Amino acid sequence: MPSAPHANAAISQICTRVVESANALRPALYLEFDMYFSPAFVRRPVFAQVQWGLPRVSSETGAQFEDTESGYAMSLDVPGLAKEQLRIEIDQRIVRINAVDDAPRSFSAAYRLPTPLDAEASTAKLENGVLSLNLIKLAPVVTARAVAIA
Repeated sequence: MPSAPHANAAISQICTRVVESANALRPALYLEFDMYFSPAFVRRPVFAQVQWGLPRVSSETGAQFEDTESGYAMSLDVPGLAKEQLRIEIDQRIVRINAVDDAPRSFSAAYRLPTPLDAEASTAKLENGVLSLNLIKLAPVVTARAVAIA
């Protein structure tokens, strides 16, 4: 059985190696963290894809989701904002909604949906402070091809 000084030295070496490893990973972790919390990125919840479907209500923005046959119906309250003061961007599965700079209040949210969206076919309507989006699912592209047998 090792004596106490030798055991303490071994533990100290192990702890030093663990700290050095953690310090080596720190820049990568900061980059990952900064990606989600930098001013350039939307500071609202981004929902990860889940097998059982969409969240019913976003806890932070109060957005409501419904999975429809052709896509997703989404609605959220944006009182005090006119349609000219909102910008909606769709990039594959991510929907970003932001208030423009001259809007009377700030609003920023982003949502990741389970399937890619067709930005051209999707629509939005603002009525009585409620923004309603009809987000159309992108039709899957079939890439399978028949191969002739020689």
